[in-house]
Amino acid sequence: MGFSRPVGEIEADLKHAMGISASLKSIALPEGEVPKSYVDRAAELLNLTSDELWAQLQPRLVAFLTALTDRRVVTATRDEKGLLMLAAHDGRSGPYTSLPPPLRDLVYASLRLALLERVGGYKRLPIVVDDAFGIFETAKRALVAKMLKGISTQTQVIHRVVEPPPAGTADLVLNT
Repeated sequence: MGFSRPVGEIEADLKHAMGISASLKSIALPEGEVPKSYVDRAAELLNLTSDELWAQLQPRLVAFLTALTDRRVVTATRDEKGLLMLAAHDGRSGPYTSLPPPLRDLVYASLRLALLERVGGYKRLPIVVDDAFGIFETAKRALVAKMLKGISTQTQVIHRVVEPPPAGTADLVLNT
């Protein structure tokens, strides 16, 4: 809505401009495969293998995980199938899908932020985030805003939110 061209046509042009293969189709994936799919797609954008991207991504992912989960999740690895495995500070570990939904949401957001940082920093394309973190409590939303501010040192980040951003996290605020 609001575009003079159909959204699908715009997306196809963006994929072509970014070098994403046309074979990527929107299909429903089992929840456990979503993180793997995101890493695979980002690796394709960066012309890397998934293993190479994972090696580059892992330190930042761990930093985001540690901060957003209040140190409940401190490491992230991939199993032999490439699925996300997580560990707590006490050594307990398990797959992404075994986490309770609120913690899984924080892990998912951490992965997305780490991928945004890596791909956005390499491609230098503006990142538009449309209130994707609105489900989190106020303190977590403020932390995500600070993380997006950090990512904005590498590329432009436009973050649309309902409430005013925390002080110092936005260079420009537009009210509509």
